Amino acid sequence: MECLKIAFILLLLLPAKCDSCPGRCQCCLNDICGVYFGYDQACKDGCKDGYHQARCMWLCSEHCQSCNQMDGCTHQCSANCLGSHCDKCCGLCTDGCMDGFTAAACNDKCNSICKACSQTNSTHCLSCFGGYSGPSCKCLPNCQCELNSEACNGCSNGFEIESKYCKCNKKYCVDYLNCRSCLNDSFYTYNGTCCECSTNCRNGQCVSEDQCLNGCEDGYTGADCADLCIDYDVNCIKCSQVEQFCVICESGFSPNTESVCARQCSDTCFNKECDAKTGKCLQGCIRNYYADKCDLVCPSTCASVPNITRCDNYGRCLHGCIEGYKGVTCNNATTANTGNLYAGGIIGGAVGGASTIIFVIIGIVLCIQRRKLKEKQSESGSQLQIRDPNPFIIEGISE
Repeated sequence: MECLKIAFILLLLLPAKCDSCPGRCQCCLNDICGVYFGYDQACKDGCKDGYHQARCMWLCSEHCQSCNQMDGCTHQCSANCLGSHCDKCCGLCTDGCMDGFTAAACNDKCNSICKACSQTNSTHCLSCFGGYSGPSCKCLPNCQCELNSEACNGCSNGFEIESKYCKCNKKYCVDYLNCRSCLNDSFYTYNGTCCECSTNCRNGQCVSEDQCLNGCEDGYTGADCADLCIDYDVNCIKCSQVEQFCVICESGFSPNTESVCARQCSDTCFNKECDAKTGKCLQGCIRNYYADKCDLVCPSTCASVPNITRCDNYGRCLHGCIEGYKGVTCNNATTANTGNLYAGGIIGGAVGGASTIIFVIIGIVLCIQRRKLKEKQSESGSQLQIRDPNPFIIEGISE
């Protein structure tokens, strides 16, 4: 009997799938929870996104239980909660999210195509920008679309003519019953109604369906401004409406003689001609510049000759160096070395002169001492001769 009790307890402690663990188990990561002696279920692998603590209490169908202070019911609502309403247990938004936000606590952003999205799916749009509709915002404004394809199969709100993307409406006519002209240049007449001009027309104004009044917005071309400039020139940001040539190019490029965007040549290129891809100057550089793109200045230490460049394409001086410099590029100064030698000569001469003076002084001192010694010896010899004429008798020596 004791063994059966132990086995029963172990069975209760083992992880269980949701079908054998009712209630909050559906909030558990991997749908695995544990039952502890009949008490609350606890998630073995943690909670799914948007759920809180081991019990994972929130949005767990009718089995959710209210929390108390012991469970940490102190969460503040996110600023993105709709109406600032949230579950204080977990801080999760109960009335949905503000436009552009999603997730249980509304801390994530919707897909960029959505103005508002589902709280559980950031890619499922609830509302769209620019009058578009549908879960993927592919249904055109004023269209009735099939749910799955989002293809326009009818117009709504008084708009008509599906082939014109439901952009035509008699309310744009001067005379609703006899539409021969439109309210302004933002519309054109078509089959007894008025339609909106293409948004690619500059200022949204047109003469007809196929002709914009003021040309195209930058980046578009063609009579109806339906074509892209980059379709025939990838570096073009503004092109002619009538012909395929570029007027304004991206930074670093400019229209060449064929009105095609070519890499902008440096002003220091001779005749400002360069390779369209690399920018390498094709005819060399103007005077006193060098390198492939002529973006380097010849060394200022190169000697100058009137109307002739100072250096070659590698920066080597063509006419020698100015005074005080040497080398192929005249970057080695010679004046500094001469100064050092001169300073060395001065120091050496000073040291040599000092040594000579010292030797002279020593020589004079030695001569004086020698002279004094000779004078003493001479005086001593005179006294000996006076006192004792016998040179072999020396006084002061006693036996």
